[in-house]
Amino acid sequence: MLTIRYGTSEYLCHDPSCPLCSVDADYGEPLGHYRCQCCGEEDPELFMLRDDIWRIVTGNRPDLLLCWRCAESALGRPIMPGDLTKCPLNCQLYPSMMLEAGHDLDKITRRYRAHRHAQIAA
Repeated sequence: MLTIRYGTSEYLCHDPSCPLCSVDADYGEPLGHYRCQCCGEEDPELFMLRDDIWRIVTGNRPDLLLCWRCAESALGRPIMPGDLTKCPLNCQLYPSMMLEAGHDLDKITRRYRAHRHAQIAA
């Protein structure tokens, strides 16, 4: 599971390099192939962590791409539901963890889609 974390803990990161925010009006699909920059795992699944957690995991190098296993190893504990950001990608891939953290999946997705449609219309 690849982490692409570049900036914010909001539901939409507004980063043009984020595959979630830059490609698809609904969710986005990552383009190309990715490797964990720690263990070399190819094409791990995506996930997004809160900024404070990601700074701990990467040693304040937010451009790193890590798989779930390497992120947990760097964190020194399992990734918990509250560590994930409120974003549609996490809602789609980890719905049970997002629900456990108390997030409203439908609300997050609706806000994201409304914002993306407004961006496309502009």
